[in-house]
Amino acid sequence: MKGYDYKQAGAYFVTICKQNRDSLFGAVADDKVQLNDAGRMIEHWWFELDRKFSTVETHEFVDMPNHFHGIVMIAGVTVGATCVSALIQRAHT
Repeated sequence: MKGYDYKQAGAYFVTICKQNRDSLFGAVADDKVQLNDAGRMIEHWWFELDRKFSTVETHEFVDMPNHFHGIVMIAGVTVGATCVSALIQRAHT
């Protein structure tokens, strides 16, 4: 949301889309997502986030062939705020 301070502690619903919506992370076969190595790498690092950052707690997620959805909780600690601020700044440049 425009004007929202995303470095605040809270729960965030994150969506990351592959540029041009190419199916880089896998494919759908028989109504199921079949992840390839890139898709499995995304899942791996999703599970690593709360191990790497003490202020982050990951929750439910869905890894699709061309995008990813996840819920992440960020605690109200300076390290988390700095990390989120840096990500937001990068997203707007």
